[in-house]
Amino acid sequence: MIMAINVEQTKKYYKDIKQEDLCDCNYCKNYYLQVKDAYPKVAEFLDSIGIDIEKPFETSPLEPDEHGMLEYCICQYIVIGSAPSELSKEIELKPLEHKKISFIPDEFPQLNIKNPRLWWPNGYGNPELYTMHLSLMQDKTLSDLQTVRFGIRELSYELTIQQLGKTKRILFNPLDAYANHKVIFDNLQKVELSPNCWIPSIKENVEAGIEELVEDQSNPYIIIRVNGKRIFCKGGNWGIDDAMKRSSRERLEPYIRFHKEQGFNMIRNWTAESTEKVFYDLCDEYGILVFNDFGLSTENHNLLPADYDLFLDNVNYIVTRFRNHPSIAIWCPQNEGFPPAYIENGISKIIAEADGTRHYLGNSRTLNTRPSGPWNYIQPTDYYTIAQGFASEVGSPSLPTAESLRKMMSEEDLWPIGDVWYYHDWLKGQWGNNAFIQSYEEGINNQFGISSGVDEFCRKAQLVNYESYRAIFESWNSKLFNTTSGVLLWMSHPAWPSMVWQTYSWDYETPGAYYGAKKACEPVHIQYNMITREIEIVNTSLQSLSELQAIGQIISLQGKVLYEETSHLDISPNQVSTAIKLPIQNIPNECYFVRLQLRDKNRIISQNFYWISDKKPHDYTSLNNIPQTTLTGQKLTVHREKEELKGSITICNTTDKIALAIKLNIRNAKTEDAILPVYFEDGYFSLLPGEVRSVKFELPITYKQQNLKLTAEGYNIPQQDISTTF
Repeated sequence: MIMAINVEQTKKYYKDIKQEDLCDCNYCKNYYLQVKDAYPKVAEFLDSIGIDIEKPFETSPLEPDEHGMLEYCICQYIVIGSAPSELSKEIELKPLEHKKISFIPDEFPQLNIKNPRLWWPNGYGNPELYTMHLSLMQDKTLSDLQTVRFGIRELSYELTIQQLGKTKRILFNPLDAYANHKVIFDNLQKVELSPNCWIPSIKENVEAGIEELVEDQSNPYIIIRVNGKRIFCKGGNWGIDDAMKRSSRERLEPYIRFHKEQGFNMIRNWTAESTEKVFYDLCDEYGILVFNDFGLSTENHNLLPADYDLFLDNVNYIVTRFRNHPSIAIWCPQNEGFPPAYIENGISKIIAEADGTRHYLGNSRTLNTRPSGPWNYIQPTDYYTIAQGFASEVGSPSLPTAESLRKMMSEEDLWPIGDVWYYHDWLKGQWGNNAFIQSYEEGINNQFGISSGVDEFCRKAQLVNYESYRAIFESWNSKLFNTTSGVLLWMSHPAWPSMVWQTYSWDYETPGAYYGAKKACEPVHIQYNMITREIEIVNTSLQSLSELQAIGQIISLQGKVLYEETSHLDISPNQVSTAIKLPIQNIPNECYFVRLQLRDKNRIISQNFYWISDKKPHDYTSLNNIPQTTLTGQKLTVHREKEELKGSITICNTTDKIALAIKLNIRNAKTEDAILPVYFEDGYFSLLPGEVRSVKFELPITYKQQNLKLTAEGYNIPQQDISTTF
C-alpha cells in the first residue's frame, strides 16, 4: 500500500516538537547530536518528506561493536498523510464487448470524502491534487494499469442571460444544472444587449443550478468562481507549444511556471494549440485555470472544418480525455466568433453529456465577454479608458532583449531592421485599422529618441514593454469586479522566436514585459491610477489586511524627493481601495518619478515605480541624460533545496545617482552566457541614491556544476558583475 505523505503538515509537526517532547535517555541524546553528520544522505531524504532526522521519538541501538561504537538499527518517526482506499468490482467481458464500470458513493462509502483538500488557482490557495491508481486484473495477472491525478473543486459562474424575454443576472452551478445531462443554454437564440455584447438564452424549464442575483444588470460579463469565491482572472493566450509539437515536460514546465511566477491564474489555450496531456498536468500543478478553445479559427476567414461530424468526434475526444483536470474552467468553440448551428448544437450536447462540471462559453469575445484587442501599441493611459469586462485578448508588441535577438539571427542582420526581423513577426502593414509594428516602433522612437543600434533600441523597448504590460493589468485592477472580471494577454506564450506579443522569450529570458506584468499581478498591489492620479491598493487575495501604511512619493530625475504623503488603511478581500491622491499638477518638472510603497508593521508588502511625462505625447528623452552609475552586491546566499538552487542577494546603490530599470542575470563565469531559466523575485526595478534591495532567485540544480555569478544592468547601468562566483 502506498501512503500519500503530506510534506507540509509533516514539516510543521516536527517544527512544533520541543526537545522536552523527545526521549532524554543517553542513547537518544547521543543520536540527536550526531545523526545528521553521520547520515547526511538519509537526512536529506527524510527532509524531502518533512521529517527532521534529529527528532526521533525513540531509538534502539545494537550492542557496542569491537571499537565500542553503537549502531542504531531502529528509529521511530512520525509522518502525516493518508493511505489510499481500495475499491474493486468483478466483471465479465464477452469477446469484443465494451463495458462502462462505475464506482459510486452509494455503493462505496469511501468515496464520500469529508473535508477534502481543495484545488485553488494561483494566488487563492494551494492547487491540491489527489492520485488514483486504476488496475485491471485477469486471473490474478495485471492486464492494464493507469494513474489519474485529479483535484476537488467546484466551479460556478456569474452570467447575464435571457429567459422568457427577461434579462437576468444569475449564478450558474453546472454540477446541479447538468445533473440530467441536458443542454442549458441556447447560444443560437442569443440577445444583443449593446454593440458587440451578446448574452445567451436559457432553456425555459431550467431551474436547478440557477440562482438569480439581485445586482446591477448593466454588467453582463462573466465572473468565474472557484469553491464559491470570485476569481479575478489574469493571464494570457498560449501560442504553439513548439514548432514540432510533442514538447517534453522539461521543455514546457518553465513556461507554465513563468505564468505562476508572474501572478497569472489563467491560460487561454487558443484554438486548442496545445493538445498534450502534460500541458494540462502542469496547469493542474501550478494552479493555472485553462480557458480551452476547440480547434476552430477566427470567424469570416473560411476556416471551417470540411467534415463537421469528424470535428465533433474530436471535441468529444478532447472533453472525455481531459475532463478530470481541475484546471480547465471554460470550454469555448473557437477564436472570435460563433460556430455554425450544427457544430454549436453538437458541442453543447457533448458538454452536457460528457462533462457537466464547467461552463461552455459560445464565443470568446462577444458572449458575456468584451471585444478583443487592441493588439497594437497605445499609450498606457489609454488602457484605463478601454478596461472593461472579461477580455480574452488584449496586448501590445513586446521586443525581446538584444541578448535574445542574437540567438535568433546573425550579427549582420540585427541592425538596421530588415527581412530577418520581418521573418520573426516584425510585420509592417495594416490589419484592419491597427498598424501593429508601426505604432510600437514609433512609440519607442517618439518617446525615447531615435536609436543608433540594436542594443540601444532594445534597451528602450524594455521600458516601453514594462510600462505597457503593467498598465494593461493595472487598468483592469482599478475597476476590480465593478466593471472588470478578467484580462488575458495576446499573448503570454511566444509561438516561436518572435519579436512581438509575449511576456517571456522562447529561450526562457524574462524581459521588461514579464516584470511589468508580474508587478501588476501581485495578489496585494499598490498602483498609480494614470487617469485619476490616485494611489490605489488592489487586493485580489481572500485575506483581509489591517493597519497598512501606503506611502506615495514624487521624485526628480536626480533622485530628490519633491513630495511625500502617507495614508493608513485596512483592506478587504477582492477589493480596490483609494489611499492617496498625488498633487501632480503642482510639480514643475515635465518628467519625474513616482514611487509607491505599501507596508505593514514588519515588511514592505508591495512597491512600485513609475516614470511620468506630462507632455502630450509623452516625452522620456530626458531619461537618456541620467548619468551612468554602478551597483554593488552584498549578502549573497545560495543553498540547495530539492532540485533547485535558491538564493538571495542585496543590491546596493551607494552612489548619489538614481539607478533606473535594473535587470539581473545569472551567468556562466567563464563564458558570460546567461543561465536560463532563472526565476527572479523582481526585475527592472529602480533604486534611489543610497537605497538597497534584497532580491531572491531560484534556478535548476543542474547549473551547480558550473561556476556562476550574478550580473546587473539597467537603463543607465552598463552590465557589471555584482557577486563573486558560486
